Amino acid sequence: MNLKKIIWGMVILLLILAVFLAWYFKKNWPNDNSIPIVNNIEQSTSAPVELTDKIRVFQPTSGQKITSPLKITGEARGPWFFEATFPVVLQGQSGEALFRGYATAQSDWMTNDFVPFSATIEFSQPVAGTQGSLILRKDNPSGLLKYDEQLTVPVSF
Repeated sequence: MNLKKIIWGMVILLLILAVFLAWYFKKNWPNDNSIPIVNNIEQSTSAPVELTDKIRVFQPTSGQKITSPLKITGEARGPWFFEATFPVVLQGQSGEALFRGYATAQSDWMTNDFVPFSATIEFSQPVAGTQGSLILRKDNPSGLLKYDEQLTVPVSF
């Protein structure tokens, strides 16, 4: 009889711990809207778009006309990833999110070297001739603003 009470006590204790952990992580997990989305459109160029030797985007190029589905390729240093992914947002001209998802490492991401990544995204095609931004965010599981970084690639539709 005592063994049953001990087992039930442990089950209840584990449930309380699970509820506490769920509450704690939900409260402290970074929100997709915690990083401001910036709309800065540049002229078209065929050179890779990069952020100070941390991430390079080969496709799409700055100012490129894009359609759905869009294949995104590039390379980023290992610390840009968390669990082999990082967030990607496609933003329309007025700032609305047309797509939110993740790019995935194509090889071992547990390094400080560059790691190839890719993503294929599908979105509703905005009005032709409008502009937008493809935003690649450094994955930041800590939620601390000092570790937030993003690269913005201007695109047109």
